[in-house]
Amino acid sequence: MQDGNPIFTRPMLRIQHRLGRPLADELRDRYEVQGQTLAEIGTDLGVSEATISRYLARLGIEARFPG
Repeated sequence: MQDGNPIFTRPMLRIQHRLGRPLADELRDRYEVQGQTLAEIGTDLGVSEATISRYLARLGIEARFPG
């Protein structure tokens, strides 16, 4: 992060463009509001569960603990 703003990777920007809304908003909605798992979000967005985990960390979205 630089000055509190996340540094977006090209894949993050491609996903954001495809979604038509900020990636942080999309992930926060799916993960925090809808309660989707990292695996479910990754499948929908075409990336791995680990990638979604990195995106959450990069965007400052706190991960839930399993269980």
